[in-house]
Amino acid sequence: MIQENELITLLLWVGLLIFILTGRSRLKRLLSSEILIMGFCAFLAGRILTVLEGFFWGDLLNFLEHGFNAVGSVSLLVWCLRVFGKRGARQRDESCSHF
Repeated sequence: MIQENELITLLLWVGLLIFILTGRSRLKRLLSSEILIMGFCAFLAGRILTVLEGFFWGDLLNFLEHGFNAVGSVSLLVWCLRVFGKRGARQRDESCSHF
């Protein structure tokens, strides 16, 4: 059984995907942007699996959903550590020195 809040959440994530795809060139200027994008894709896959589990293979898709959420969380953590950690601060300062 599909729940309305899960469908609305998926639609919001798809809207965010459109926003990211249209601003991809600016997003790539961020430090370690590929890790951030990978995390977003993992979270989006989790939202898609949340909706699909209401139709078929509920237990398997629920397991995969939580796996993708874990991958997205770890990706976001790694990105934050790279950008806001000590090494990331040094790299950020070096990359901004040409402005």
